[in-house]
Amino acid sequence: MASATLIAGHREVQDAAKTVLAELAEHIGDEDTEHSIAAFAQVSTTDARAREANFYLGLAAYYQGDFSRAQTAFNFVAARLPLPEVYNNLGIVLLFNSVEERAHVDDLAVNAW
Repeated sequence: MASATLIAGHREVQDAAKTVLAELAEHIGDEDTEHSIAAFAQVSTTDARAREANFYLGLAAYYQGDFSRAQTAFNFVAARLPLPEVYNNLGIVLLFNSVEERAHVDDLAVNAW
């Protein structure tokens, strides 16, 4: 009986944690994106919610223009959950990182003159 109560309590905690992630995900792209990024980043990589948290972290970082952080988050998810949606997001982030890096190199070249 006690173990059934313990299991039920554990499920309630997991459900509550998923609800928190879902609520934070709703704020991606608005003025609370920074808060969402900080919360997603606090989820341990060993936590059962780590894949979901990193997926949302990648989206939030993308919307903030932090493509390196988004890439790291999507790489984490892709290594554990190789879905087309994850690789699509990773590809977009890599493209933006490439453009950003090329722009930086171009700026260096122009400033060298």
